[in-house]
Amino acid sequence: MIRALVLATAIVLAAPQIVHAQSSATPDVVADSFFGSLKAGQTGKAYEDLWRGSIMDRTQADVDFVITQTDGAMKTYGRMSDWELMKEEVLSPSLRIRTYLLRFDQGA
Repeated sequence: MIRALVLATAIVLAAPQIVHAQSSATPDVVADSFFGSLKAGQTGKAYEDLWRGSIMDRTQADVDFVITQTDGAMKTYGRMSDWELMKEEVLSPSLRIRTYLLRFDQGA
């Protein structure tokens, strides 16, 4: 049975550094690319693509830590089956916070 896990987004898709790095991509395109890579088991690619051109791109130790933590969560919850946008807060034209529901093969 598939259980759901809500990821109260640690990803602020329109943070200034990310918008600059991905100026042609909409928040939906960025999210679909990120979660698609996670679903395919490509955690490193997911974060590298998300943070390309941002300050996180220059702090490899922090990136490696986030990748390790995400991989650990994926081992606990199993393979991600899909994702769904649950809430979006537009705080300004350059800052929006999105919350996603992620569905996994296993629950907690």
